Amino acid sequence: MTSLESTLAFQLGGERIFVQPARRRRIVGNTFKGQNSFMGANASGTYRMSFSTGGLNLLESLMVAAEFERLRDWDAVSREVVSSGLLQTRTQNSAKRTVLEIVLRLRTLSDQELSVLLTGARPEQASFLWLAACRAYPFLGEFAAEFLNERYLAYRRSVENQDFDSFLEAKAEWHPQVAKLSDATRQKLRQVAFRMMREADIISADGTILAAILTPNVQASIADEADLRFFPGFDRRRSGRV
Repeated sequence: MTSLESTLAFQLGGERIFVQPARRRRIVGNTFKGQNSFMGANASGTYRMSFSTGGLNLLESLMVAAEFERLRDWDAVSREVVSSGLLQTRTQNSAKRTVLEIVLRLRTLSDQELSVLLTGARPEQASFLWLAACRAYPFLGEFAAEFLNERYLAYRRSVENQDFDSFLEAKAEWHPQVAKLSDATRQKLRQVAFRMMREADIISADGTILAAILTPNVQASIADEADLRFFPGFDRRRSGRV
């Protein structure tokens, strides 16, 4: 593969942005494992773009995580949460969709990460839910690492709708399922992504990229240090270079 084939470049706000194609990640048991990259497809090899509703779903995620702590089986958790009406959604179909996405995210967390999610302070919980979303949805992880983190380190600390749209269009060159997204779906994905980033204190209400603040408890619990690139500037600050 040539360098041109392996890296896609595009212009964004006067900058030349390089986008790496996705690489696979895998999950062993309930512990997340990186494979040559902090980015890539999820365990099934699917480049999922199903984060089109809700946000981090903090309260709902905590309820589902607590059920997993009790049952220790994600399939059983899904059945129990839906049948019991635990999430108090309007319809059972809505409950099924919500649980599907929450479980998809939470099952990327290791047992230790889940433990901190359940017992940590609200900012710690938000950090792990952002981490889980970046692992579950490769596009989000790549946007965080390739755009937000790199832009933060380049002292260009703002993000706008058009930045997300341009990054999405670049990824469409590599992933047919992204290219097939309708304009309405792309807009919804952008709205939800920005909501998640605000809820996780990745960006401010006005679109400023914020310096990630991870507690020692969170730092010690993250299974793969490469995942720190999902948190703007943090991996560089940890090494003492920023």
